[in-house]
Amino acid sequence: MMVNKVIKNYPLIFGEHTFLANLFLLSFHEFDAVLRLDWLTRHSAIVDYRARDVRLLTVEGKELLLLSV
Repeated sequence: MMVNKVIKNYPLIFGEHTFLANLFLLSFHEFDAVLRLDWLTRHSAIVDYRARDVRLLTVEGKELLLLSV
């Protein structure tokens, strides 16, 4: 897999909450974004594939629920 460019500390905004991520621009277009395991771990992410949602912890320690449409 070829990485064309890295964008450091890119703000991912979900409602009122901002999470910084390093984005790796890849040479294929199958995904909108790929968040690495280190980013998911840093934000205590819980990925529920059956419910199609992701839960993240905010800086304040509150759980943020992201729903897939």
